[in-house]
Amino acid sequence: YLTRLFHRYDSDKDSCLTLTELNQLFDSLIDIIPSMPSNLSNIKHCVYLRLSLSPTKVPLLTLSGFLAQWFFLAHSQPALTFSYLFQLGY
Repeated sequence: YLTRLFHRYDSDKDSCLTLTELNQLFDSLIDIIPSMPSNLSNIKHCVYLRLSLSPTKVPLLTLSGFLAQWFFLAHSQPALTFSYLFQLGY
């Protein structure tokens, strides 16, 4: 399910999300989960922070990095993760 979500917003099909694609993904999540924009913005900030520390010139989020972020969220805040997945239709 999360893999399909990632690929839906990977518009250039390079198996990485650019900041623009990541913004589109988060904007769509805020539309789906309007009651939790502050939590989503915290997650977005964390992802952006990690991308800014990337050794490459262009910050990109790979599928494995995307899934790792979800895994970390599930490990640290399972109830919040299940709530997000439920509201996303999983």
